[in-house]
Amino acid sequence: ANGYENGNLDFNLGNAHYKQNQKGLAILYYEKARRFIPFDKDLKTNLNIALAGVDEGEINWGHEFYRILVCLAPLNWLALGTSINFYLLILLIILRILFPAYTQNSQTCHMKLWYKITFGLVSCFLICLIALTTFGYLDQRRPQAVVIKGNAAVLSEPSPNATVYFKLSEGSRILVNSTKGGWCLIKRQDGKRGWVEKQYLKQL
Repeated sequence: ANGYENGNLDFNLGNAHYKQNQKGLAILYYEKARRFIPFDKDLKTNLNIALAGVDEGEINWGHEFYRILVCLAPLNWLALGTSINFYLLILLIILRILFPAYTQNSQTCHMKLWYKITFGLVSCFLICLIALTTFGYLDQRRPQAVVIKGNAAVLSEPSPNATVYFKLSEGSRILVNSTKGGWCLIKRQDGKRGWVEKQYLKQL
């Protein structure tokens, strides 16, 4: 419930900023909301509208594929599924200890049922655990910051006198690889890298 409420709060904040023509902040809050309510149709529509005209470079389809996978399986859902399977396995072990006679005879239906349930839970637990680990890694590849001021210069070094590589549009979603003083080493979705001043960014 809290996740749903937080998602709707961020969604409403995004709408408010968009109405004030603050595209960067609108996209920032839409991205935050997407972590809680990834399947919300209104959120998807408004995010696409806000992203219209935002130059994020040539689309990296590998990155886009990762983003879609993460949205299809939010980490909080995977963590919940893994936890439920784990505690059910613990419960089965406790029942086996408390009622050994119930499952000792391999010829009984009880034993066969025990094996089926145990196998199913172990399989689900391993699948959820692998998915949680995988998507936990993929989650780190999602855009970690949004450009809230347009024409942010991306430089070769963390210095105002450095060479300008390219500029970022307001609303661009980027990865922040590291920080140094008032600068961030960023990576755009098309793979281009460089340094940009922190004042132009807002992290998720």
